[in-house]
Amino acid sequence: MPPADFDPHTATDAQLRMYGFPPRPKSGPARTRWDALYPHHQIDFVLPEMCSDPHVTHRPPQRTKSALAPDPLTSDNWSGGIAVNPPDEPPFTSAFVRWQEPSFNAVCPTASGYSIWSGIGGWDTGDRPVWGLLQAGVDNIGGSGPNDAYAFWEALNQNKDQTLPEQHIVNMKVSALDQVQSMTYYNPVDKTVSFQIYNLTTNKLATLGPWSTIVDPIGNVKGFASDYYDGWTGELIAERPSVDDAYINLRQPQTGYSQFLDAELGYDSDGDPFPGYEYVGWQPIKMTSDKDLSVPTGFPTSGATMWQNTWKACS
Repeated sequence: MPPADFDPHTATDAQLRMYGFPPRPKSGPARTRWDALYPHHQIDFVLPEMCSDPHVTHRPPQRTKSALAPDPLTSDNWSGGIAVNPPDEPPFTSAFVRWQEPSFNAVCPTASGYSIWSGIGGWDTGDRPVWGLLQAGVDNIGGSGPNDAYAFWEALNQNKDQTLPEQHIVNMKVSALDQVQSMTYYNPVDKTVSFQIYNLTTNKLATLGPWSTIVDPIGNVKGFASDYYDGWTGELIAERPSVDDAYINLRQPQTGYSQFLDAELGYDSDGDPFPGYEYVGWQPIKMTSDKDLSVPTGFPTSGATMWQNTWKACS
């Protein structure tokens, strides 16, 4: 955990690395974008307290259309934006998403949930025997009311013995209408992963990592961070999670949509984030089963980084 007076804008490169921040570009537009990810110089850092929920997971979807086809991609549990690794480029190493946490209506007849996260990997697992997914964000599921939000991270791959279920950050409070940012960053040099959940409304930030191994809540090493790293895609996603290996309903935001405010991705080790639309494979994903559940609207293809995931149905 960084000291109370830690300022990411003036910290040394070694300090940023030690406290789980992505590398900071030296200057230019990349530095401007990086600075915008941390608008406050003084941040209230949270020492994470964590527990595991063995019933909840965030499963990767199965691709239903070519990842580079012009038609919208569809998934049974993901909605949002995805970038596919451009040809002849290094794999993705970072994903940032900023959103306004919705307030929800409890309209679904049975259990419902709504997760928003940034992640690396996990797309099109049906065609690839070796894959991984590293992700962090905010979930809203269970509890006694429609607005039971909590921060989480998760690491999974094709090996069920290594996969962790949803890991709650129980002391990182998120309320409806808060502006929140999540980061997933993999350092390809030292093969470590870092996660951040930053509530910009309360100016509280929980940072996890850098971790070279993934450890469960009772201290068992499940695998190396590299076992869960799959840089073929970077994602900024609204999801309906799974409980006991079955999809639950998609909660209805009171506004009818979740508002994504920014989407930044990178595929290098110097912290150089770029808007998602700058990548060749940048596409929307529509969540659908036998009908549409969530559809990205106003999806950016140039100039802007915000869009809405418009809610259509519970399931």
